[in-house]
Amino acid sequence: VKSVTNPDYPAGSQLLYTPKHKLILDMKMQRKKWSAHYTHRWVGSYQGINGPIKAFQIGDLSASYVPLDLLSIRFIVRNIWNHAYFQVENRAMPGRQVTLQMRWTI
Repeated sequence: VKSVTNPDYPAGSQLLYTPKHKLILDMKMQRKKWSAHYTHRWVGSYQGINGPIKAFQIGDLSASYVPLDLLSIRFIVRNIWNHAYFQVENRAMPGRQVTLQMRWTI
């Protein structure tokens, strides 16, 4: 079995598409039948196959209400700051996304 190596990426270098630094802040508040949840992610720059990918930060926010034990209603906003970012070169990630979710448990 012959070992395959790439001279452009010497042994011990950072893996492609893997940021060296990442910070996640997660907060949740709950009161009676209501809850709110915020997640903020900061991802440092990293190397892709075709070049560097810039650092980015995004936030997600959700609010939930549970009027009955069997019913929950959730409002979710992903990428609340509508930040344009890439996780792979030339493939933009979606902007702000809004979701309303209702769950009935039987």
